Amino acid sequence: MKTNQYNIFFCLPFLLMLVGCNRTPKETTINGQVQTFGTTEAIRHTPVTMQLVTHQTSGSVMSSGSYTVVDETATDENGNFSLSGKLHPDERHYLRVVASTVSRAQGYIPPSTIPRDRDRISAVGGTITQNFHISATGWVRFHFQGEIHGTDNNFWYSTGSANEKLFGSIDEYRVYSFSGNMDHRIACDIVRDGIRTNWQETFFVRAFDTVDYQVRF
Repeated sequence: MKTNQYNIFFCLPFLLMLVGCNRTPKETTINGQVQTFGTTEAIRHTPVTMQLVTHQTSGSVMSSGSYTVVDETATDENGNFSLSGKLHPDERHYLRVVASTVSRAQGYIPPSTIPRDRDRISAVGGTITQNFHISATGWVRFHFQGEIHGTDNNFWYSTGSANEKLFGSIDEYRVYSFSGNMDHRIACDIVRDGIRTNWQETFFVRAFDTVDYQVRF
């Protein structure tokens, strides 16, 4: 028993030192490509600025904290980037694009300055490959068609970013933009003779394309 106690006492400092070494910042390189969301293709865009950031907690329940830039670089003509820095395994690290370098005029939607969960660096140490995705714009040309007559009767719809109430003999077209290569919903509501009916319809929007979608009632 004394021998075992002596061995444990002798090894403990080395075990603590080993654990400490495993929790120290590690030199990490992230290589990747900025791609159009929903594809594996490089963005059709002039170079954007990519950042490697670390989340800093504020200690306040009311605040989500801030982000410290570890490294920053512009993508090349093919959307490729490489970022490096010493990352601590106990902290949260993310990829982020500088929103002001993403242009709606080039068909892309500037993302939030708050990094997304999907862009968190999954491991630290060594070289990691991790791509980054930016949503491109797609459009939907809605055709609303139906008959809504009578006092207080109406048809209403909402795309999330736009809504409208229509009356009478409805045969209307509207074009709205959405984030491309993903599903979206339109919420519809009809009041006829005091009876309300509501429903939702799902449609897929392709990036850089216009989809025709008919809503009949």
